[in-house]
Amino acid sequence: PGGGSLSSDGFMFIWDIRKHHLKPDKLRKSKQEASRSPDNELPWIPLIKVQLSRIDGQGEVAGLRMQMEGKARDPYRMCCTSEDGEFCVANWAPIEEKKEVPVSMEFGMQDKEGKTPMKQVCQGHYGPATGIHRHPQAELSDYYLSVGDWSFKIWRIGTQQPIVVSPSLPSCMTVGRWSPTRPAIVFVGTDDGYLQVWDLLERSHEPTISQSVGSYAITSLEFKPTNESRNKFGSQQLAVGDEVGVLHIYDIPRILIRPHAHEQRNMERYLDRELKRVNYFAVRWKIRQQELEQLQARLEKEKVEAQLAGGAEGMGAGGEPEEDNPFADELLFKDAMTDFQKLLAEDEEV
Repeated sequence: PGGGSLSSDGFMFIWDIRKHHLKPDKLRKSKQEASRSPDNELPWIPLIKVQLSRIDGQGEVAGLRMQMEGKARDPYRMCCTSEDGEFCVANWAPIEEKKEVPVSMEFGMQDKEGKTPMKQVCQGHYGPATGIHRHPQAELSDYYLSVGDWSFKIWRIGTQQPIVVSPSLPSCMTVGRWSPTRPAIVFVGTDDGYLQVWDLLERSHEPTISQSVGSYAITSLEFKPTNESRNKFGSQQLAVGDEVGVLHIYDIPRILIRPHAHEQRNMERYLDRELKRVNYFAVRWKIRQQELEQLQARLEKEKVEAQLAGGAEGMGAGGEPEEDNPFADELLFKDAMTDFQKLLAEDEEV
């Protein structure tokens, strides 16, 4: 038994709450510190300390919220959000166990030299991303929910941008949770004390339900664990905490507990469709960028050829060259952008 924690100075700590299960060197150090304390209690020492350096080597990731994998799937994968609004994926496997990490961990912008456990860093929110949650359904466990600024976003492991982005609302979103039984339902808390329920298959442009909880910002949402074999679609309770420490317990209505017919299959299709859309536009954007660069290079070449061809004609009286048009470069750029927009319009028609 244990867990992990993040710090704003770019470190992640893995803890084992059983103090006597520490490694011999750490246990010896802990006992030495305990002997100097008045109560002779063993202090907590992290089992593993990991520095979350950025992939490009420019500083560390200031982690804010984290979600660790279970024992069944990729036990060393950790996803987190940062104070800069980033969605990050890391592999915190110890050095002696890195060879045993599942192949599925190798994705995205991975650090090929192994200098940092950080495998993926994506800009997602404007300001701190204050919530993250992995989808509880096993078939959708590669999808993560992040919450920050005025929206929530859904990510898939391996993509460099979110596949679903909620509309921006007047209130900032502070925390979010997937429904444990309905694959398409998302619960979101806001900074003005409202609890929102979003049904992504019914209305993805606005919340289905918006319930006032209090006057203070909601900071935590947790569902009460239930025995799935006995009470899979029975009663369900949600604990809501706000910034002043008040706890609210809500009984979830049955309509938000029992999934609709084929809801999970429809949700999988919805997310797959959005993933294909994002990947398609990413590929097309690269192609359009290349076409724009080629167009600019061609216009620059034509400009140089025109200057060489009209060298004699461009001489003024007395053999002095005429002054260049100060707006020539701007006109060329406008022509290039006009041609580029025509190409985009033709691509959309196709």
